[in-house]
Amino acid sequence: MHRASIAHCDLKPDNVLLEPILGPTGPFLRPLLTDFGVSRIVSQQPLAVKHFAVTHVKAASMRYAAPEIVWTFMRQGELSTEPCIIFGGDVYAFALTLYECLSRRRPWQ
Repeated sequence: MHRASIAHCDLKPDNVLLEPILGPTGPFLRPLLTDFGVSRIVSQQPLAVKHFAVTHVKAASMRYAAPEIVWTFMRQGELSTEPCIIFGGDVYAFALTLYECLSRRRPWQ
């Protein structure tokens, strides 16, 4: 997804569905990413993602937001326009989602 310059911006366990599949070695569950409602196309030009609406921030799940995303929003009133921060936020949210799926508890509990 990031190779195609798409940032999900709301990655969390609720947005990952599991599809049962019968593979060559037996059945398994394939994860499918859903809810691209607040996703953004990001180019190498920072202005390409400028001016996220406040409604998009409220729609995103702050529990899975990277600290630098929350900090930038609290400081500037809008999300960062830097691709490395936006994509990094997806990576952070993915790590929290993976932790929660594997441990069956939230990281901050």
